[in-house]
Amino acid sequence: MMDVIIFFTLGATFLVIILVLFVISLLKRNSQKEDSEIYKELRKIQDTLEKN
Repeated sequence: MMDVIIFFTLGATFLVIILVLFVISLLKRNSQKEDSEIYKELRKIQDTLEKN
């Protein structure tokens, strides 16, 4: 019976670690998209300033 509890705990811990890593990778991907959007906006502003 003790073996089943240990196995279940290890499995749950493993799943939690995978979920955390997945969420972190999603957050990084989203922040990179936002950064590129901000960069595009800055380029537009810079181009319009150079034209004037």
